[in-house]
Amino acid sequence: MLAKPTKAITEVLDRFEGKEFTCEYKYDGERAQVHMLEDKTIAVFSRNSENMSAKYPDLIEQVPRVILSTQLYSSLIFLSNSVPNRTLNRS
Repeated sequence: MLAKPTKAITEVLDRFEGKEFTCEYKYDGERAQVHMLEDKTIAVFSRNSENMSAKYPDLIEQVPRVILSTQLYSSLIFLSNSVPNRTLNRS
């Protein structure tokens, strides 16, 4: 199933007004293709080839740490499921 993110539950309720339906929250993130080019530039794309790099700067920052030795590859592409993780400051 190809899910579509919404900004508010009202968007879903308006679409299905007058119809019986079931829905659930989707916590498992978005599919992402992470590309590292020969010049070590990293970009993130959706399953529909939409450039999502600006949406995931933290993912782009972490990729070199995950790939222990980028000297092994001139370029690469890997698939991932990006899931937001927010640390709360509980004082």
